[in-house]
Amino acid sequence: MNNRVFSAGYRYWVFSLLAVGVFLRVMHYLGDRALWMDEAKLALNFVQPPTWSIFQPLLNNQIAPVGFLLIEQFAVGWLGVSEAALRFYPLVAGVASVFLIYKLANKIFGAWVGLMALGIFSVSHWAIYYAAEVKQYSSDMMVALILYVVAAYALDKWNTTRWLILTAAGIIGVWLSHPATFVLAGIGIGIGVQSIARKQWSNVARLGISAVIWLGSFAFGLYATSTIGSGATAAGSATFSHMTEVAWTSTFAPFPPMSLSDTRWYWAAFFRVFNHPLGFATQGLAAFLFLTGIVHLWSRNCLWLGLLVLPMLVALLASALHLYPFSSRLLIFLVPGTIIIIAAGIETLRQLAWDKCRPVWFLAIGVLLLQPVWGAFSNAAHKIPYDRENIRAVLEHINQFKSTDDRIYVYARAGSAFRYYRSQFAFSEDNIIWGNSIRSSWDVYLGDINRIRCFNRVWLVFSHVETNKAGVDEERYLLHSLDKNGQQLDTVKASGASGYLYRFDPDTSSESCDSITLTGQK
Repeated sequence: MNNRVFSAGYRYWVFSLLAVGVFLRVMHYLGDRALWMDEAKLALNFVQPPTWSIFQPLLNNQIAPVGFLLIEQFAVGWLGVSEAALRFYPLVAGVASVFLIYKLANKIFGAWVGLMALGIFSVSHWAIYYAAEVKQYSSDMMVALILYVVAAYALDKWNTTRWLILTAAGIIGVWLSHPATFVLAGIGIGIGVQSIARKQWSNVARLGISAVIWLGSFAFGLYATSTIGSGATAAGSATFSHMTEVAWTSTFAPFPPMSLSDTRWYWAAFFRVFNHPLGFATQGLAAFLFLTGIVHLWSRNCLWLGLLVLPMLVALLASALHLYPFSSRLLIFLVPGTIIIIAAGIETLRQLAWDKCRPVWFLAIGVLLLQPVWGAFSNAAHKIPYDRENIRAVLEHINQFKSTDDRIYVYARAGSAFRYYRSQFAFSEDNIIWGNSIRSSWDVYLGDINRIRCFNRVWLVFSHVETNKAGVDEERYLLHSLDKNGQQLDTVKASGASGYLYRFDPDTSSESCDSITLTGQK
């Protein structure tokens, strides 16, 4: 009777948590938030001529796996150009991950670990957020989980058929997710070491063949979206590579660590993972449970501990070689495995404290999950969950109230989102003033101000505003400068975006107001 009651209660919690995970992701998707800068940069490859095709580099210096791009291209062709179409595959990947993490954790580590891993993942902030983001990060999680599930299936009864299935999954996986290579490396190393210890040389040979095939598939997938063979973009690619190296410098592991500062980098990076991409406000408690889970699994299931931890170590090695940043969203593929280990740590504490210190266990779980649960449901309650840079609302206001001769100044970092949405409005190219990169020099910044003042009425559009190297908020500084010679007539504010209407008395006879300036500068 007790077993039947437990089974019924357990199934209730599983179904409830599955429903919660799906509900939170679908609510985010249905909120239809506007694309922010990074999303728009990728989306323009599918909606702005010339659209992307295989064996061509992506516009706007974007990087994404070729399989993900092909699916996005198909979705836009099938469903039409819209945020819903672009986010459909990330949603599918996010929802699938909810079911996959339970299947994996339950199969490998048992019912309680499966239930707790499902509960944590269902309300995980970044797992929910990326389930409706026009980026490949949701796919990264799903692919990692699929590879683990296939590996678990193969390890149940290792034979030629299951080895071939695992190999095929890896071939497809690296086309859908770049960090799938780290997951496959962890799987290959873990199973390979076990096979060597057991002197199963045929398994070692098979894994060697799989590794070569996976690397070949990954290399071909990179080639399909690279600038190799495209002389016109070679210089731009080199410049972008340099800019990327500079931007991500702090995320590359110092190796070998030669100073106390280098050592602190590893300590800080370890705890940062529990905030982003894992989404815990209490990083210390999450880290403690993670380490507890490692100790628990070391004696219970060392092979699977290795399979879950090794991808993190391989990614860290790639970071030390300056091949892959060890930071935030780029580590989203580690979320499922890390959550499973944390769930194992929670289960260990439950076993130790259930009889004598049960309130302590409930308190620890409450502290760990209070912020994720509250954040997940409070975001779902918003009209637009996870609203970030709503430039669409700003442009709707401008389109409603602008006059025929009004000009529109587009702040440099708002350019990609503006280009994505401009087709929805009657904004003439001749009326657009494209802002230059204000960060490059103060002369360019002052040039933008002078160009704006050459017109009678100008709408200013801002989003993704940051401070420059001098610590100056560019939007505030620009508005402050324009207030000296112009009159602000209208203001529209939205989440992460804003618009302003100014009126000037321009001197069109001045040298700064020549014909090139009047048509704007793209």
